[in-house]
Amino acid sequence: MAIAIKSVPVLLDDTAVKFTKNADENKRKGAYVDFSEELKIARRILQKSKLK
Repeated sequence: MAIAIKSVPVLLDDTAVKFTKNADENKRKGAYVDFSEELKIARRILQKSKLK
């Protein structure tokens, strides 16, 4: 038995323009996640385990 393929929603008019504008703005901003706290925790764990 085959499974029906669902249609893909398409953005039109103002919605498409707004989506593209937001996507371009987010791309320009870039993304940065600060993992410094996680790095400190990982280093402490490694020190306790006496691994290098």
